[in-house]
Amino acid sequence: MAWQIIQSRSLSPQEFLEKKKDILETLKKVTNKEIWSEGDRQYFDFDDYSVYKLRYYPLCYFIMDDTDACIVGAIIESKYYGFFCFHFLTDDMKHVNQTTVGAFDMPVPIIISDPVVIYFFTRDDPMNAYLKQCETKTTNIIPYTALKVDFTSPISIENTVEALAKNLPTQTPPKTDIIYLMDTLAPWKQATRRAVYKVLYKGQTCAMKLFVLRGHSDHYQDSQFLHEAKIYEDVQLTNPDAQENILQFFGFGVVQSFNADFNSTFCFKQTSANTKTAIFSCFILTEFVEQTFESILEHDPSTPYFRQLMVSTISSLYLCNMAGLQHNDIKLDNIFVNADFNVKIGDFDLSTYRPTLLGANPFYRYGVCEATGLGSTENPWTDIFKFLMLMALHYTRHLSSSEWDQLLFVQPVHKNKCFSELQQLKLKSGDVIDAWMKNYNLMVLNTSSEKKGTYASLENNNTHQKLVSQLMAPIETILDVLKNEQIVYSV
Repeated sequence: MAWQIIQSRSLSPQEFLEKKKDILETLKKVTNKEIWSEGDRQYFDFDDYSVYKLRYYPLCYFIMDDTDACIVGAIIESKYYGFFCFHFLTDDMKHVNQTTVGAFDMPVPIIISDPVVIYFFTRDDPMNAYLKQCETKTTNIIPYTALKVDFTSPISIENTVEALAKNLPTQTPPKTDIIYLMDTLAPWKQATRRAVYKVLYKGQTCAMKLFVLRGHSDHYQDSQFLHEAKIYEDVQLTNPDAQENILQFFGFGVVQSFNADFNSTFCFKQTSANTKTAIFSCFILTEFVEQTFESILEHDPSTPYFRQLMVSTISSLYLCNMAGLQHNDIKLDNIFVNADFNVKIGDFDLSTYRPTLLGANPFYRYGVCEATGLGSTENPWTDIFKFLMLMALHYTRHLSSSEWDQLLFVQPVHKNKCFSELQQLKLKSGDVIDAWMKNYNLMVLNTSSEKKGTYASLENNNTHQKLVSQLMAPIETILDVLKNEQIVYSV
């Protein structure tokens, strides 16, 4: 059995030659979800790739591109024979047993981070050339640049890619159309391999998020942007309560050609004729809303609509949360404001939504933080609390200190029967709350790339989560405070 060979400490070159195809197919069955949930990330990386080990394959290293959830390959370590390398994207396989060093090129035992091993996985990587072309082409978009696209469902991406690889229609009948790029809303971002454009589709102005994917067909489903597309599609079909509070979804698809060129930017490319692996670009098409909460505050920091926008944002977040949709990454540029100053939420690539249907989002890496509950799909206050904390930190002067206290930590008597108990809890644990607030401030404001955005300082402290959930004001109170209604408190 291939899995027994993989677990053997003494895989030999002869076994490798005889069983390498079976070993490759067995290793390919490991999913990125398994690696993220069960794997231990190693202290070294292969250029831009991360390296993981799984407990049930203790002698095997998996090479992962974390940006697009693609498993690039695997390495089996042998006690006596060095390393056996398997490239999932090209199906190349190689035995590396020694390297050379010094003036006389003396052979020495090889280590896993040796340039020879790294080069096997990074040489002639077609993804680098593809991304470079995307970055160059998208710097200065010419208005009315035409994208020929195939509309499909994000849950059918494997079938769509297989059809493209065989030059077959992606659907019967094919749903092919033209989208015209008009302007850049968010420039090409190499870290996430995406750009956002203002586009024209069937005479209507829309927003299009364009992003690059690659990998074996079994691994496409876990991309963060595919996850976002699945959320949009499912909400549109089954969840009217959430649909009213998010950007309207017009469709998802794959790019076929760029200005009638089928071999240009964003077009479908196979990495090898012998594999199912491909590089291609997908898109999410939504309604276009020009203003965001962020752009309004940048234009007019003293906007008279501040309270109205706060009320509308919190109401939208609350209804989404109650419908099973947690945003997890709420920021002012994700809050879109229409001409009537009503809010719609967008950008769900880190969101969690009805886990029984779509599964947990593996790209939201802090979604299981027990210390704070932030990101937990079981905590209906997650998005609202994070939004209020963000506003309290950066827009403090827009509300009085007593109002911020009411919004974040004070429970009024007529809204909570256990108010006296909560008051005592607050008095006894005031230092804990203060420590939590200080930790949160450090987390938000820390500019260190290693610490920014992490909850490491709060790990394994369930007291924080209990305090936040117990002292958080009810939604009715939050909205009353923001509407500046008089509330009577007693202790």
